[in-house]
Amino acid sequence: MKDFIKIFLGLVVLIGAFTVGKNYGSKLIVETPEYKQQLVAHQQLVAKDEQLQKIKMSFQNLLDGTDLKQGHELLGKMMVILLTDLSMKISKDQEDQIAMGKNYCMAGSVAPNPATLHPAATIAAANGPALIEEPKIEKPNKTVKSTWAHYRPPQFKSYEWLGMNSSTERNSLRQLARTEIKNMNEFINQGSMVSAGKYLDFVGEYKGTILDINNHVYATLTTKINVLDQGSPKPKVSVDTILIRDGAESRNTTKGADFGWQHPEVYAIVLEQSKDRYLQIYKIGPTQKLAGNYYEVLPNGTTKMIGQFALTRIDRF
Repeated sequence: MKDFIKIFLGLVVLIGAFTVGKNYGSKLIVETPEYKQQLVAHQQLVAKDEQLQKIKMSFQNLLDGTDLKQGHELLGKMMVILLTDLSMKISKDQEDQIAMGKNYCMAGSVAPNPATLHPAATIAAANGPALIEEPKIEKPNKTVKSTWAHYRPPQFKSYEWLGMNSSTERNSLRQLARTEIKNMNEFINQGSMVSAGKYLDFVGEYKGTILDINNHVYATLTTKINVLDQGSPKPKVSVDTILIRDGAESRNTTKGADFGWQHPEVYAIVLEQSKDRYLQIYKIGPTQKLAGNYYEVLPNGTTKMIGQFALTRIDRF
């Protein structure tokens, strides 16, 4: 009898422990954060699926309607449904863009980029298709005087000075290449005639070669400059040039009280070597050479730089 009671009590205890343990384990699983997160995610998924089905039904009702004949009107109503059913949270900029997109769908007009609109135009776009363009500010019409060189006179003059004071012919020509006259007609029209006294540093006979822009021999050039009647109130200057190219010789002699062109802001003196051909000359102090750039003015007025020259004085040793 006692053994039976012991066995019965043991079974009762065992069944009780099993029941409590089962419930305790189930309770632990239900109350864990992972389980709660999965439950919330499942509920959100179900809610989204219901919203999607609702939207599909709304679209289907629109498509089945007989009062919608224009595609842009249908798109506009679809957009309204999306905004209403999904309760989208958007920024102010996004609201403006959606408003303009809605206007486009409903009115069939092209909405401009909000970045190109005046603030007043953006507000108007949110209320309707009419847009206000940004007012254009009229700029005063300033007449800009055209220049005859790439560099401004102070920069131009600094390269001239470096070329005139270089110790070697190569360095002189390298610096003088930067003093190219881009428009010879403008240089002449904006310049002034050179008085005879300005040529005193250039007196002499010089001979050398003209190298084209590819550093090939273009021609040989001889230039003789002389100042006449130096003691008189009005001295005169004479310039003789001989250019030989491919065996053909071209001579030119000019004499006068005012000859050539210059600008007060720069050192350059420009001489007409022949018709539409010009010499931009400098006296190179250290080497006592005559150097510069050689140009041709084309029939259309364009100035073409043919090359450069460096002439050695040959009338005294």
